[in-house]
Amino acid sequence: MKIIANNRGLPKPALLTIATFGWAFMLFMAYVVFQDSIIRTGFALAVLDGKVPAEINPFIDRYTAHPWQTIAHCVCGAVFAVLGPLQFAAPLRRKFPI
Repeated sequence: MKIIANNRGLPKPALLTIATFGWAFMLFMAYVVFQDSIIRTGFALAVLDGKVPAEINPFIDRYTAHPWQTIAHCVCGAVFAVLGPLQFAAPLRRKFPI
């Protein structure tokens, strides 16, 4: 598993640990973005159905004002969360070079 091209003398276990934590952090952040996109899309769909919650705070009010734009934005966020980490996968980069 070649992780860092110029390892500057770091031992292989250290490089593997750095790569493992990097992938774990990246996948966690992708999960957070994907989960938030699903929640916001569900809220926007509820707004379109007329099921708006009784107490709306100013933060959520912007999602109720433009539900279609919210859905479009959240779908793009979900696609980014799924496809974004793939750009760091070395086998895919080798198979499909630019």
